[in-house]
Amino acid sequence: MKHYNYTKELETVLGQLKEVQHTKKHEKLYANAPADHKPILRKAYKDALKVALFNLSIALDTWVIEGCQIEEGDKRCEL
Repeated sequence: MKHYNYTKELETVLGQLKEVQHTKKHEKLYANAPADHKPILRKAYKDALKVALFNLSIALDTWVIEGCQIEEGDKRCEL
């Protein structure tokens, strides 16, 4: 059941936030890997987290530029 009529910008922000949370779940993926694989897996995790955070940042910037509306019809925030 949908309780709010979120704007498309906020939907994007929430989706990107889920991506960050999903990426975070792989934080210790390398823990049980062979020693020679650990540096590669560690770097891959950090790169994936950077990308997810960068995408979240862009989504937040877009949401702010569009007036920080939660729902369609909300008053726009003026910067």
